[in-house]
Amino acid sequence: LGFGGSTEVVSKTSDVTAVLVLRGLPRLLFCSVLAHECGHAHFKLQGFHKMALKTEEGLCQLLAYLWLRQEGHCRAEGERERERLYHMNKIFEDSSEVYGAGFRAAFEAHERYGISRVLGHASLCGELPE
Repeated sequence: LGFGGSTEVVSKTSDVTAVLVLRGLPRLLFCSVLAHECGHAHFKLQGFHKMALKTEEGLCQLLAYLWLRQEGHCRAEGERERERLYHMNKIFEDSSEVYGAGFRAAFEAHERYGISRVLGHASLCGELPE
């Protein structure tokens, strides 16, 4: 992993006062959105280096995807399993540059290095490892 040198100072006074998610969503969608939004909160609270929008949203989408994936190991069957796979597929095939391409880049880094190294690198450098 190539860590770039930077002299930017990250503020130590990051606050998160709320995580907002629409109510009335189906359980799996609600939980995956919550995982995504908690990613944003975590990055802010932990003082992650400033990230490009594509990188941050890609990582948050990765957290949502990983939550959905692990949910299949727990208890998904029948209609719930189809719903889970549908939401996972929607994340993977999103055509937007920020969310879709950002997710696929984060997913590739995750597959190569694992979530701990990817998040550690993003925290220090504000970008995905190559």
